[in-house]
Amino acid sequence: MDRKEFTKRCLAEALIELLKEHEYHEISINDITNKSGFSRMSYYRNFKSVDEILDYFLDIKTTEHIENTNLNFDELPLEEYMIRLFNFLGSPACREISSLLIKRGLFDHVQKQFDRRFRISLPRLKSYYYSFISGGIFNAYKLWVCNGYSETPEEIVQSFFQFSRFSNFSFLE
Repeated sequence: MDRKEFTKRCLAEALIELLKEHEYHEISINDITNKSGFSRMSYYRNFKSVDEILDYFLDIKTTEHIENTNLNFDELPLEEYMIRLFNFLGSPACREISSLLIKRGLFDHVQKQFDRRFRISLPRLKSYYYSFISGGIFNAYKLWVCNGYSETPEEIVQSFFQFSRFSNFSFLE
């Protein structure tokens, strides 16, 4: 990892640690740089806003998961892909960050990550299709988090396929 990437990760980790103890609007750039051990100049060289730090954090965590699991929408049947996705979203690390972001009123950053990732994963689809997929999965995920993860990933995905002819519908045609 190069120095720039290391700096960005440290700033992002510092923000997450601060969010565990403080409301988002209470966290200053000084707080982030002091917690990370980097200067304000390091912050400004890497980010334009605190929101950008949070989006960066979610992006690197998502990228790491995709790279580690080789989760590919195009190569798996929709049902299997969704089960794997919800298994990841239900992992302890995801549960911790999701609960924190809901508590701090920042869960919309997760929705931006969903939208971005589905747009990248499904470039051949029209914008309405990936918007539909992203929004539906995001809202189901948010409900799952708010309900305390009371269902299994398999139960959540099964509910998608039970309510309509969803299992016979292909988004990729």
